[in-house]
Amino acid sequence: MNIETRNFKKTANWIIRLNILLVCLLLLLAGVCYMYPAIAASADNAFKYKDYSTGKTATYTGTVPVYIVDGIEADLEKQPPMLSERNIAYVSAGALFKDAIGATAKYSTSKKCITIKYKGHVLKMYIGKTLAEIDGEEIEAPCAPYRVKYKASKKTATMVPSRFVAETLGIEYYWDSATSTVKIKTPFYYELEGEKIKYEGTRGKITFEGENVELLDTPSIILEDTALISTRSRVFKVIGIDFDYDDESGLISVEYGGNKVLYSVGSRIAYVNGLLSRCSYAPTVFYIYDRDSDILYIPGRFTMENLGFNYVWNAQTGTSEISTIKEDIITDTENDTGADIGTDTDNNTDIENDENNDNDIETDNNNDTGMDQDTENNDNTDDTSKTDENTEPEAVILPKQLINVINTNDGYKFFIDKENCIQTLKLPVPSGVSASDIDVFEDIIGCMTELKLKGDHTEFYKDVEVDNPGQAILQIQIYYDPNTDDTLIRLFSDIVLGCELKDNDDGMVDVRMDFVKNIYDKVIVLDAGHGGHDPGAQAEGYNESDLNLKVILNCRELFKDSDVKVFYTRIDDTFQTLYDRADFAELVGADLFISVHHNSSWYNTIKGTSVYYGDKDTYTSLNGLTSEKLANLMLENLVDKLDTEVFATGVINKNFVVVRDSKAPAVLLEIGFMSCPEELSRLVKDRFSEKVAKTIYNTVLGIYEDAE
Repeated sequence: MNIETRNFKKTANWIIRLNILLVCLLLLLAGVCYMYPAIAASADNAFKYKDYSTGKTATYTGTVPVYIVDGIEADLEKQPPMLSERNIAYVSAGALFKDAIGATAKYSTSKKCITIKYKGHVLKMYIGKTLAEIDGEEIEAPCAPYRVKYKASKKTATMVPSRFVAETLGIEYYWDSATSTVKIKTPFYYELEGEKIKYEGTRGKITFEGENVELLDTPSIILEDTALISTRSRVFKVIGIDFDYDDESGLISVEYGGNKVLYSVGSRIAYVNGLLSRCSYAPTVFYIYDRDSDILYIPGRFTMENLGFNYVWNAQTGTSEISTIKEDIITDTENDTGADIGTDTDNNTDIENDENNDNDIETDNNNDTGMDQDTENNDNTDDTSKTDENTEPEAVILPKQLINVINTNDGYKFFIDKENCIQTLKLPVPSGVSASDIDVFEDIIGCMTELKLKGDHTEFYKDVEVDNPGQAILQIQIYYDPNTDDTLIRLFSDIVLGCELKDNDDGMVDVRMDFVKNIYDKVIVLDAGHGGHDPGAQAEGYNESDLNLKVILNCRELFKDSDVKVFYTRIDDTFQTLYDRADFAELVGADLFISVHHNSSWYNTIKGTSVYYGDKDTYTSLNGLTSEKLANLMLENLVDKLDTEVFATGVINKNFVVVRDSKAPAVLLEIGFMSCPEELSRLVKDRFSEKVAKTIYNTVLGIYEDAE
């Protein structure tokens, strides 16, 4: 080996060593930069406490775990939990197990013992000792409890290893190291119709005028978007509501301040001050294992609002917040089913869901495809769905005037014979009115058929008698609407029925009530997403619920003269639960179901059209039409006619409730992104909304033509 070669090798070795050193320095620097936010975050969460075992004050700068109990974050702000040097999570026994979970926790100063009792179990732990007792049997804990006093809150706490205590007491415990979050699920079982069910959802609380109401081991439970409140809680006593329940007849009466609501167990029919209405979930008797007793639950919002109280569901804390209405507020609850939440509760678990959040779906920054340059952005068509300072004030909406109530059966009836409910009602009409002058609208969820006559016919109908030979119509309510100058005749049943009108020889109109498919050959359901207290996505003063409804109302005009019978989940700004919407297709025997939505994202550059369908793609009709085929057809036509881009893969399989549970080919349309300014400027225009409706209309007609 010559000298030049040796020198070259030495130089090369030094270069390699230098590069290695440089890489190490870069990695070290990157590690410091990476750790800095965590260090800063720890400093922000730092707190002081006195450790009674040493008698010294210490400063905690480590990670402060978050505890989620049955879907609700536990309030541990005044007694924050800590991680030990062995990464064992310690928590205040009183703050977590007593206040958040509902166990009893008592500390004996003389014995230096903390005793925690929960669902028949008794756990004893001793300060500074790992030897513990569960139900009288000795057990070894992984670490010993200790006592502290927090300097900021001046709260004294017994700190216990949270996993050990929870699992020893039979409580499910999950540690998410990525987010330093403890998720706790306490066992709660109920029995319904002989089936034992483990309840996985939020266990709701109740407050009245901001004060907690004692629940007596019967928390509110959330079923089908509705908070059901226990009649064994102290809510009626605290508020002063008169409550009566006859367990033999199943009749329930709640009364307050001159308002009275009558229920019957197992029926969604309710009578509010004598007027028939429907609630979102029938009053139900559950066997609650914790109480070893049958407990009656009734819908919270429907009950409280119809008794004259203000009701708010606080999703963050899982609380039904009830308060007295301080001002004279007139609310129209004629079409309100009393649903509490309006969120997707798949399997009755957490009440968070993509479909009802402000952002309808999760999006990826990689899908940013640039701004929409469609020429319709220059459309100057006025839009009336948004108001500004220059807009004239909205007209005052006058309440509908009740003309007459006809109970077609003796007393209040909550159930009908659904197998024998076909009937023809003979309806008296004013002189000159024929069947062709009457518009028909079916409220499926309310099991109500509304007949609309132009003009004020108060004098004619205030004392009218109606020949009702059948049992399907339980009550007839007649109103005059001064806002539209219409007389409304509402026929209430307990089953969804189709309606056919025909003039008879007696100068009256025969109102034939029959199963939907016996009257109409072609039946579809159109759904305007969100509504009422659920506005959906929001951008620049616009509500998604309004844009959805605008499309549907345009569809209504188009289908009015067609041979397709369309049932609408809503035609005004009212709320329907996701489960009620999903039930529509089955209730009317629909051939297909289309839900209209507008999308949103955290990123204002993401845009495009997409169509969703569900996993349960087993229901076919119309020459083998499936949800997936319908989704592809709708996407192709929307993109073509609207000249929009395709978002993501365009057709997306995702189990939104309305497409998953509909018993017909079902799709959810996301027309475009409200969060994208360029796209929003198109979405809000009347002409664009009309084009969307026209595309839906032509697609539906094409499907029926191809199936013939």
